[in-house]
Formats: sequence, structure tokens, C-alpha cells
Amino acid sequence: MNKRSRNSGFTIVELTVVVAVLAILSTVIALGFLSTQKESRDSESNSKITVVVEALENYYAVNGEYPSVAAMRSSNASSIGTLLKLEDVNVLVMPHSSSSTTNSFSKVPPAATSQPTYTGLPNTAICQTNANGGCTSYTITWVPEVSGTATTVNSRRG
Repeated sequence: MNKRSRNSGFTIVELTVVVAVLAILSTVIALGFLSTQKESRDSESNSKITVVVEALENYYAVNGEYPSVAAMRSSNASSIGTLLKLEDVNVLVMPHSSSSTTNSFSKVPPAATSQPTYTGLPNTAICQTNANGGCTSYTITWVPEVSGTATTVNSRRG
């Protein structure tokens, strides 16, 4: 008869290796998931900005000017929606915005945020501060999470 002198089970080294492998796998999966979330938010932001750009171009076709900076940065999303004839004012709210945000277009250029900035030209009171004024051109700038590099969309006219 052959008796085993060793107890059956796993050694501490084997258990340590298994735990290490599981930790590495879970880290890789978590990082991949976070990257996918960033790409998804960037895609949603890009889609929403495209809708706003098309609405701005339609506004220009009808009015011969773009909305003023004051009008586009208003916290009243309903008035912007009416101004641009948007079917859904939620296109003004980007994915990273707080639940109370009604318009994500900010007053300052984006730093490391995906919130877009609407800048109008020329730099006159009618274009900048008059809510009923108009601009001859605009720029929308935002920073996608994945690339971290500012993306700019310029008006097609003006």
C-alpha cells in the first residue's frame, strides 16, 4: 500500500498565483470597460454637437446670421430649442453634465472637459452679449475624453 504523507489541497504558492492571475484579469477588464464608457460618451457628445451644428446652419439659412453667444449660452434650454427649432432640447446636455444642467454650452473654453464652448464672431456687443443679436460666424470647441485634444467645428458660412 502506498500512503500519501502529504495532505491533499492547494499550497500557499498555488493559491497566491491564482489570486494574482485573477487580480490581473479583473484589472484588464475594468480598464477596458472604462475605455468603452469614455468612447460611448464621446460618441454621444459628437452626435449631439452635430445636431446643434445642423440646427445652427438651418438658423443661418433662415435668418442670415447665427445666434448670439448670449442666446446660445442661456440656461433656458426651451428658448434655445425654440430659437434653433430643435425637436429635443436634450441635445444641449452633454453626457458628463449634472442632472440639473439644461444647457452644456459653457462660457469658457474647454480645459479637460467634454463640455462644448460656443464662440461667436465678431467680438461685438450684438454678437456677444445681446440675446437677440446675431453673429456672422461661430466656433464650437470641445475636448473628447479619449483623445484629450480639443476638437473644433467652424460655421460653414461667414
